[in-house]
Amino acid sequence: MAIVAASLVPVGFFFVFTGCHYHFYTFINLVFLLFAGLIGLKRFIECGKYLASVTRAEFNVGFLIFTFLLTGFVGLQLGWTLRPFIGDPERPFNWFRYRDVHKNLYVQQWRNLMERIESCCD
Repeated sequence: MAIVAASLVPVGFFFVFTGCHYHFYTFINLVFLLFAGLIGLKRFIECGKYLASVTRAEFNVGFLIFTFLLTGFVGLQLGWTLRPFIGDPERPFNWFRYRDVHKNLYVQQWRNLMERIESCCD
């Protein structure tokens, strides 16, 4: 996952240097990390199946996928809460933003997407 995510860094820098909007940049980072996570999950399942066949043990793919999805869901929200490294450049640096209106990553990304759709349709 880390290698796939690191390989997408130049693409992210391209969007930064071309002057894309901040909300689009956060959305594209979310897509990059989702892609890297899915590739990592696929590889982990392949390795687990191989180990299960060698050791003749049971391998529960459904539980593994559920665990990865739950960890990813919680991890994305935690990363959104601790976002000083990809934070809004117009705000001062701080570790936690307790009084931030946009406390939920998923709600904020949905709002950003709807704003983009509305601005494109106008």
